Amino acid sequence: MEISQSLIDQANHYHQSKDWAMAEKAYRMILASHPEIAQVYNNLGEVLLVQRKLDESIACFRKAIQLAPSQTEIFYNLGNVLVHTGQFAEAIEPLTIAIQKWPTLDVAYISLGIAYRGLKQIESEAAVYREAVSQNPKHFAAMHNLGSSLRDLGMLRESVEVYRRAIELNSTYIDTYVGLGCTLNLAQRFVEACEVFQQGLKLQANHHALLFNLGISHFCLGDYQNAVVALKLAYPLNPDVSISSLVQSMQFGCDWDGVEQYAQGVIELVESNRLANVSHLIAPFSFIGLVTPTTYAQQLRCAEHWSAQYQPTMPPFARKAFSRPAGSTRDSSAKQRLRIGYISSDFCVHAVAFMIAELFEFHDRKEFEIFGYSTGLDDQSAIRSRIVASFDTFRDIGACSYSEATDIIVKDEIDILIDLQGHTRGARTQILANRPAPIQVSYLGFPGTMGADFIDYILVDDFVVPQSEQLYFREKLVHLPGTYQVNDSRHAVSPKTTTRSDWGLPENGFVFCSFNNSYKLTPQFFDVWMNLLASNPDSILWMSETNPWATDNLLRRIQAHGIDSKRVVFSPQVALPEHVERHRLADLALDTFPYNGHATTSIAMRAGVPVVTLAGSTMASRVSGSLLHALGLDELIASNVDEYRAIADRFAKNRAELAKVRELLRNSQTYQEVYSGERFARKVENAYRLMWNAYETNSSC
Repeated sequence: MEISQSLIDQANHYHQSKDWAMAEKAYRMILASHPEIAQVYNNLGEVLLVQRKLDESIACFRKAIQLAPSQTEIFYNLGNVLVHTGQFAEAIEPLTIAIQKWPTLDVAYISLGIAYRGLKQIESEAAVYREAVSQNPKHFAAMHNLGSSLRDLGMLRESVEVYRRAIELNSTYIDTYVGLGCTLNLAQRFVEACEVFQQGLKLQANHHALLFNLGISHFCLGDYQNAVVALKLAYPLNPDVSISSLVQSMQFGCDWDGVEQYAQGVIELVESNRLANVSHLIAPFSFIGLVTPTTYAQQLRCAEHWSAQYQPTMPPFARKAFSRPAGSTRDSSAKQRLRIGYISSDFCVHAVAFMIAELFEFHDRKEFEIFGYSTGLDDQSAIRSRIVASFDTFRDIGACSYSEATDIIVKDEIDILIDLQGHTRGARTQILANRPAPIQVSYLGFPGTMGADFIDYILVDDFVVPQSEQLYFREKLVHLPGTYQVNDSRHAVSPKTTTRSDWGLPENGFVFCSFNNSYKLTPQFFDVWMNLLASNPDSILWMSETNPWATDNLLRRIQAHGIDSKRVVFSPQVALPEHVERHRLADLALDTFPYNGHATTSIAMRAGVPVVTLAGSTMASRVSGSLLHALGLDELIASNVDEYRAIADRFAKNRAELAKVRELLRNSQTYQEVYSGERFARKVENAYRLMWNAYETNSSC
């Protein structure tokens, strides 16, 4: 039976005029009498796809391929609808065939790239888009998507170049400005990122992603005032996405007007079902440092959701014992040394570097071979040079993709990899998620759980995290004797002796000090400090001028308390040797809460200045207490705010009692142990041995 030309014309008319229901009816009528026409099955499949009748659409395209396996368009259509239904693995073959048959079919590359992304095969996705732009250098969508793929692979420099080429092709697509700016933020090129976001805002002034990420750029530049301005504009457009960064920016700038209400909103968001939608935006580091205290349970939930974004992109390293694969770099001696790797972006002028350098130098080279992996910038500093020299092998992997960095560590056959970063700025956690070492440990940089199954242990002590809190840590707690915090006996102290007058301090008055970063300050504790000044008329408070906006906001708070602003002295930040030297001019240090001073507390007590702290219920709020407890100075540890104030007030009013504590601090029997990287090396090495033995024997450490 011949096909009625009028029926074919009618079906095509309905198709072209987008009368999908009538087109479907007409195509089905044709197939009822002529079920062998591949093109009609293809056309019906297209009509069914538009109507979201996806299973029927797939069946039509499969039938069309059976009837006409040489028609390229049908392979693309089948792959495309499979992508629409989330059947990414099944979509790969037909889309690949379509591209092989028709290399200039631009849309096929996009669908294939989407399929690979759905399978989390980002390297394959990037390869598809590279091929697309090689076939058509003006293929904007492929260029834009390639920029995104490269960013996700950690290939930031190339991602920036590709995004810029995409903007040259289409300067009106907002998402490309967002992608480029976010990549520049990741590359720590914040000034350029601000410029890109501003360019995008000229196209659309009320765009949430541009405003939000502009706020992030300003924040990373230390411009907290403009960060808050941008984030407050972004907040009403998408509160859940904006609120955590807004709070963090307000805290750094000591902008406390409404900050506690915003902080409570962050806590409520973490506890809600909405967290899954924004978990990648609520950084665990900012969460544990909220102006409002958080619980271990809340911190664990936040960290678990954050870490869920890091999925392995390559097979885990599963080597057991000391097997040596072909091409192994290890020697063939009977007694193998454990290979210990330390990874961080903070091997530069950073508190972590100053605290840990001596540990690297004093590791026992008879039993351990020490590797360093830097993911950060080389600041050409003396501490950087010292750290580089302290490792047996040092590798700068900052410019490597995640997979390249992982391969480097795997080839080094590291036995135990210690992450000194945790969930802090500059972390390249994806490398850890790829598990390049059989044992992975969290230490020092992040005072809390990483909430990840790719971190096996966290180094703590009995005070900072009691064993009873194990249920709130995904890592197994390994308790070191004394304090968990490493310190360096070789801290340089400036040979130039300064006086109080050099820093604008009274020669005879009582000097409270707090050199903690501004984000650790809270309205509640700052008010306590103001009350201490009021009850001790001859006292002053000595603080660090971390940023101008924080200083201005604190001065307004001081005036609101009726305190003469001259009684709070803000000093500029100086190099560590000068900072340690000037510390001795203070009488008593006041700790912050709920995020204690860490290196700040250590430096104060090294200089002989006692620290009054409040030990809370979470790790970040117990670090100062850990140091004080190890030094036998528990009388400086408060359990509540009233006790904290009473301890500080007592010592301010009783100089003789304070002198005894200062003398005890200087002559503490454990002082040399706490401030010795060499002694710390011995106890942490014992922990590493236990970890490796447990790994080899499949037992518990």
